[in-house]
Amino acid sequence: LTSLLSCREMHYELMENDNHNLRNVIGNLWTELREKENQLAVSVISDFRKKTTEQFHPVDGMSAEEIEEMVSYYVQEKIIENALDAQVENVIISGSRCRGIEKNGSDLDVVVDYKGIIREEDFFNILHEDGFAIAGIAIDINLITEDKTGLLAEYLESAEQYLKEKAQERKPEEPSVIEKIKQTKQVQDAIASKKYKTKELVCAR
Repeated sequence: LTSLLSCREMHYELMENDNHNLRNVIGNLWTELREKENQLAVSVISDFRKKTTEQFHPVDGMSAEEIEEMVSYYVQEKIIENALDAQVENVIISGSRCRGIEKNGSDLDVVVDYKGIIREEDFFNILHEDGFAIAGIAIDINLITEDKTGLLAEYLESAEQYLKEKAQERKPEEPSVIEKIKQTKQVQDAIASKKYKTKELVCAR
């Protein structure tokens, strides 16, 4: 098991197994599976943050960690201001900016993992009512709870795959061998033409 997705697939396999003779074995597998999931979850979150630290383009001189801290303060203020039943667990930059592949004018996406009885939709509306921005960049806060959206690590694992695909789309294609030959010939022809014109000019003088 190398990913949380593979752990989820194992979940389904164990749930479908109703062999009474294997109860003890299956019970041990459930225990090992949960331990593996916990290890992978910690690793996924840690790796995601590390990549963000390495690839994030500072905003008005602020690092990813400083941006996350500002968002955390903002969210906490809204919780207190509106007397919400919500407890923030994690705040992580999650969109294109966390991998340095943003476009001009891109929002800054931040995922906020929380616990509480307030619905994600209601909490979202409260956090976006003021048009929160940092250094002129709109902050898009995406809220998740384990009960509705799932574990933060699973969310980030999917986000990482999506970001890899986006980065690949924006990466210029490597020219083929034939294209490289054509480009080289064009450069050589241009140089030869320039030398010929220079020689004509010298002779004319």
